[in-house]
Amino acid sequence: MNTKLTEFFGFPLEIKDEDAQYHRKNSFCPFESGNLVCHKTLQKERSAPVGSCSAYDYNKNSPLLICPTRFKERNNAILNDIAMFFWGTTENIFSLEQELKLQTPNSQNFGNVDKILVKAQRINNEFVVDDFIAIEFQTVNITGTLENEIIDAFEITKIPTPKGLSKNSRYTPGFNKYDSIKALYVQLLRKLQPLKHWNKKTAIVMQDILYDDMTSRFGANFTDQSNQLITFFVYNIDTQSKPQYSLVLTKKVSVSFEDIINAITNTPVQELPDLKIITEKIASKLREQNSLNQ
Repeated sequence: MNTKLTEFFGFPLEIKDEDAQYHRKNSFCPFESGNLVCHKTLQKERSAPVGSCSAYDYNKNSPLLICPTRFKERNNAILNDIAMFFWGTTENIFSLEQELKLQTPNSQNFGNVDKILVKAQRINNEFVVDDFIAIEFQTVNITGTLENEIIDAFEITKIPTPKGLSKNSRYTPGFNKYDSIKALYVQLLRKLQPLKHWNKKTAIVMQDILYDDMTSRFGANFTDQSNQLITFFVYNIDTQSKPQYSLVLTKKVSVSFEDIINAITNTPVQELPDLKIITEKIASKLREQNSLNQ
């Protein structure tokens, strides 16, 4: 797959002003508060931060978000979108900085929630929780590695390439939208069980390209319904915004738990594999195995 990094340590690759270069030289993530170091690394021992926020999908003529932290732009403005939708206010709203584990007293684990948004009354140093919302952030998974494209980004921005990175012609990265959606659905099947029982709402934040792929691939005819368990918050990436791209909320779609189940179990099938061809393939593979073992 032909691609390139489009945002490198939070800034479009072509932006090389003082602020952008400051973040790149120090491996800082501009979407985190307090100059925190970017947590994106390659699957290598002692890999340095690589700053890969988004990569270009030439099929869609758009950047694709590949790091969930990218959703934290503008001091977590997305949390305000969610708070306003569910509660109609951003007053007395707090969020947990760490993931929350949904675990029973007997240690049965229903998974970790990415972010918890809380409506609470603060009395001195105590909090009285009125309500909370579970938030999941879903970006696109990459198959292979973007190591070549990351090295290109360091060279284009004239930032020294970290030790341990090297170009390799065998690397063929790809956007695995199907795996991203499948992982989301599998997680939802577990996490939504206690949330549904408690009647607590869930917000799923994702880019429009991934949402469209999900509804098309699974034949999910999601229609917006009021007061449902799950709401998709769908964002487009505005590449005209400078010096940094910005995320624009394009739609909110509320669906039920049953809608999610139906999307998983009732995926339309256009054509099934031919049994005769599959049987012949099995026989052929058995012959190959047998010849190798002789």
